[in-house]
Amino acid sequence: MQECSIRRASKNDVPLIRRLAEIIWREHYPAIIGTEQVEYMLQRMYSEFELERQIGEGQVFYICHINNEALGFFSVQVKEDGSGFIPKFYLAREQRGRGVAAAMMNEALRYLSAHGCKEVRLQVNRMNIRPLNFYFKQGFKIEKAADLDIGDGFFMNDFIMLKKLGD
Repeated sequence: MQECSIRRASKNDVPLIRRLAEIIWREHYPAIIGTEQVEYMLQRMYSEFELERQIGEGQVFYICHINNEALGFFSVQVKEDGSGFIPKFYLAREQRGRGVAAAMMNEALRYLSAHGCKEVRLQVNRMNIRPLNFYFKQGFKIEKAADLDIGDGFFMNDFIMLKKLGD
C-alpha cells in the first residue's frame, strides 16, 4: 500500500504547485482543449504571481504526496456567501483510480465543512469524462453548464457541479 499524505501548502510551495500544474495539464488536457489553450491557461492561471494572488484572495492549497513525492494538489475557498468552492483539483495520471483522489476530496470537503459551508461547487470541463464521473461518485450533481470566455478567443466549456454537505 502506498503512503498518501495531504498537507496544507504555504506560499513557499508556489513553485511546486506551478510545476505540478504544468506536468498534469500537459499530460491530460491537450486531447480535450488543445495544446494552445493549455499553454494559455497555464500562463494565465498558474504563474507564480497568479498563484500567490489566488492565495492572497483566500484560496487554500493542499499538496498530496505519495511515498514522499508530490503528485497532486487542490485548492478550496470559502466564498462570501458562505458556500464552498474547489477551484483546483489535480492528480498525476499514474495515481488515478487508486483511491488517492477520494482521499483528496475528503480533505477538501472536511476543510469546507469545518468552515461552515453547507454546499460546495466546482467546475469541470464537459468533455473531461473520467473526472466528471469521479465527481458524480463523490455526490456532486450538475447544477448548470457554463461557457466562460477566458480571453484570446478561448472558452472554458464547463459544468458547474454542486454537492450539499450533510447529504
